[in-house]
Amino acid sequence: MSKTRKITILQSILLAIENHQDKKWCRNEWLHDAKMSIYVRYVQRFFGVKNERQACLDLASISVHKPGRGTFTAFLTKLEKKYSGVIYIENVLTPRFARFLDKRGYLRDPYSIGTVPSYYRPEINHGRCEPDEPDKPVH
Repeated sequence: MSKTRKITILQSILLAIENHQDKKWCRNEWLHDAKMSIYVRYVQRFFGVKNERQACLDLASISVHKPGRGTFTAFLTKLEKKYSGVIYIENVLTPRFARFLDKRGYLRDPYSIGTVPSYYRPEINHGRCEPDEPDKPVH
């Protein structure tokens, strides 16, 4: 019998971006691991003074199984180190989460719909994935 190797959400995201980096990709899916679930999209959004279209990694819905233990902070720190493109976080529901993103340098999307803001981290180094040590798989 062979063991099925489970991969983390971060590994799934980076693999998908790497495979579709130079294509117009609009893939969306729920990704799950032992610690959280995230609904992810890789789409084009308009940003900046010129309102130019840019590839964007959307974290559209985030559910941490045991909140308040640094799970999402650790995930986002690794993602930010490995992915230099626009990261967009939709529907920031709590002031605490908004402050967390503000401290990390995320900008509030002035075009967020309704009263629930969305935040984004601008592109760095033309949105390429940076190779790094692989994450440990979740067993």
